[in-house]
Amino acid sequence: MNLLETMLSKPSLSPDLVSFNSTMASFQKDGQWEQSLGLLDLMCREKVAPDVISFSSAITSCEKGGNWQYALALFEAMRKRDLVTLSGTF
Repeated sequence: MNLLETMLSKPSLSPDLVSFNSTMASFQKDGQWEQSLGLLDLMCREKVAPDVISFSSAITSCEKGGNWQYALALFEAMRKRDLVTLSGTF
């Protein structure tokens, strides 16, 4: 998170999707769901559109943190953004 904060504080550096997703992955490992949700919000404020990886990491953070309600809400947000495709094979 420190690197991302540094990038955000310097006008010459702007974090991209990979920067945000890398930070999100670190939150996922420990189930830090609050930080994951905050980072999704920050991505939108910074005009970086979350992708399937962003949402999947946040969903996993919520699952590991025992917050299935937020995980379901994130899945619904993915669906509304057309990031979810359902197929007959899994």
